[in-house]
Amino acid sequence: MRHERFAGVGNHVIETTVIRTGGTSDGTTPYSWRLTTLSNATWAAAFEAMPITIWWTAANGPTGTITLQALYNGAALPYNDQIWLDTRYFGTASSTLLTCQSGTKANVLATHTQYPASTAAWDSIGAARINSHAYTVGQYFTLATNPGQLFIVLTAGTSAASVPAGYLPSGVAVADGVTVTDGTMTARALVRFVLTMTLSPLPQSPGYLRCYVRAALASSTFWVDPLITLA
Repeated sequence: MRHERFAGVGNHVIETTVIRTGGTSDGTTPYSWRLTTLSNATWAAAFEAMPITIWWTAANGPTGTITLQALYNGAALPYNDQIWLDTRYFGTASSTLLTCQSGTKANVLATHTQYPASTAAWDSIGAARINSHAYTVGQYFTLATNPGQLFIVLTAGTSAASVPAGYLPSGVAVADGVTVTDGTMTARALVRFVLTMTLSPLPQSPGYLRCYVRAALASSTFWVDPLITLA
């Protein structure tokens, strides 16, 4: 399966080892999109992924809220000037001109908005953590004690001989974004969030609605499940 885009500020490739449970599939293989920005990505020059296209009808709902489930390799929930959705749709019943709407902040001086956290599961395919195992940077793993979470190795090393308590502080799964020391390696629980925006005006005619994920946070990695949910 090939579905990729490369640009001067980032790239978008298919990921088949980091997938949301019940998410996008080509009919055989579940997948997500991995968006990686380069050091020169900015809010004014963001990377734009391939479009996600759906057919909009009146039955899609009265509020016009669209959401995608996503992951971020960072310490906290991202903001809408770091990653966001742009949309194109028929917002005027009497015209075939497209309405263009952006989910980012209004201008460079405007206050940004943090996305809501998600509890979606991303651990259905990831390999289980192994005791006393040599890990390299960028490897993924899961733990049965932390259902739904996916961990990424930040510092190469050998995992501990048993599961460290850092994965379950006070008997509760570590929060997304927290880095855990595991033997001589470190790993982070990837941050799960909801990438969302509300259309205004609502689509006024049936037709294709196209969503473009844009990533602007330099030197960062996001994973997006391109299965749109309509409220």
